[in-house]
Amino acid sequence: MQVKANYTSSGESLALLLNQLQKVKQTGHDQYIAICPSHNDKNPSLAIRQTNEGKILIKCFAGCSAYEIVSTAGLSLNDLFPKESSHSQPIRNPFPATAVLRCIQTEALIVAVAALNIAKGISLTQQDLDRLVLAASRIGACYD
Repeated sequence: MQVKANYTSSGESLALLLNQLQKVKQTGHDQYIAICPSHNDKNPSLAIRQTNEGKILIKCFAGCSAYEIVSTAGLSLNDLFPKESSHSQPIRNPFPATAVLRCIQTEALIVAVAALNIAKGISLTQQDLDRLVLAASRIGACYD
């Protein structure tokens, strides 16, 4: 059984990160932009967001990795994740894993047939393209 931890949402790690950055500007609730500390940045290219679960998401649009960013800021990757509390509760999955795998199998078959047709030089109809987009969307939704 998977276990989901309860997290404290003190925002201490977010404050630590923001204090190490320059030209920090709040763009929304728990969302910020700043100068990336990992490269010679003149305009803010670093997006920072804290999720409801307390995770800190960072994205440098110049391509710096999360590791480079937090290391330069004097932090570690662990600082981007909330500390687990001592209380845990089971995760309730909305769909059984077999149902999700069955969905992926069906949609992957659609993608495979389309790929075979393209490889053989057979053009896809608009209906085929629409179904291919739906298959890709469903496969992506299985991850969530």
